[in-house]
Amino acid sequence: TLNIYVRALVSDICLPLEDQVINLAQSKYKHLQDLKLADQNPDNLPLQIDVLIGSADYWNFIGQKQIRSPNGPTAISSELGYVLSGPVEGGEKIKSSTANVVSTHFMRAVQTDRTEDKLTD
Repeated sequence: TLNIYVRALVSDICLPLEDQVINLAQSKYKHLQDLKLADQNPDNLPLQIDVLIGSADYWNFIGQKQIRSPNGPTAISSELGYVLSGPVEGGEKIKSSTANVVSTHFMRAVQTDRTEDKLTD
């Protein structure tokens, strides 16, 4: 049993992912055909992202088993089923691309007792 605590709940993580030819990959590559995949996309529609896993929990969620092929995507075990990584030959040509940018800002406050550092009118 895997216990992961939710640290944040947001309505949208990012835009839906396009061109995820999961079912094409599973039918085309023999090493994927009998696997229980974490996701299905029979109509090749944009996929909504349901879960964002932080680095602190990633290796608790992703398994150790990998199934590789020299000419197809790699399947990696996870708590939800196998996830696929890598290109699929024969998939539609990608018409667009999406980039997600994360920016982190921080401010450090330093307490000082020096009178000359205080602002005066």
